[in-house]
Amino acid sequence: MAHGKGRKNVSFDKELPSWAHVLLAAGSSLIILLAAYFVLIRPYSYRWKPCYGLKAYDVCMPSGFQVYGIDVSHHQGTVDWDKVASSSDRDYPIRFALIKATEGGDFLDENFEINFSRAQAAGLACGAYLFYNPDSPPESQAAFYINNVSLVAGCLPPVVDIESKGESRERLQTDLLECLEMLERHYGVKPIIYTPYKFRKHYLNNPAFDRYMLWMARYRSETPGDDSDWSIWQFTDRGCVEGIREYVDLNVFRGTLESFRSFLIK
Repeated sequence: MAHGKGRKNVSFDKELPSWAHVLLAAGSSLIILLAAYFVLIRPYSYRWKPCYGLKAYDVCMPSGFQVYGIDVSHHQGTVDWDKVASSSDRDYPIRFALIKATEGGDFLDENFEINFSRAQAAGLACGAYLFYNPDSPPESQAAFYINNVSLVAGCLPPVVDIESKGESRERLQTDLLECLEMLERHYGVKPIIYTPYKFRKHYLNNPAFDRYMLWMARYRSETPGDDSDWSIWQFTDRGCVEGIREYVDLNVFRGTLESFRSFLIK
């Protein structure tokens, strides 16, 4: 659009006094800092919380439990399972290991077989988990897991790790139930569902899932949540366990040692 003769263009910068520029710059910096805090720092702030209880494995341990365990995948590298079993803190002995087996319908964790066999040989109760892909057919995921995982007496029930909803909550719930039912038919026991606390609240809030045992992940809390039906709580991802070079997730079983043994496959 053309301007009339003699009319001057005045820039926005020239209209603002110097103090306003300073205020805008300060406000912009504050917004950036707040965004960085909520995205990069706050989700991990639990790692720097002071520990007012007892420590083991270089983390603050939840009290009042008898059975502790770890979960691993190829990300932990080569694990010395004899050292893991023999060097456990005497007040918080590691009694079980949940090991990544498969992901989707075609990926076998490269360390699964050696991790599973050596953890069993070291005397730990072992379980194997399927990292569920909501964009992959549930029947192919269950079938691939079944073809690669043999669970015998003394093992934990099969586990399905679900952390992503895919295209919709409705499809996720339908497909996930199909996968769980296939695993239950094959192994003769109800599978365990692993899921973060908030994911459970938002996407698995269906009574159809209430019949399955929960392995709940929640780090920034002194409890895994208000659910009364959780069986295992993953309470940190920063455990330091002798025999494992990388940080490792630590878990606690809800119950006595006797009830843990009855929890295992017969």
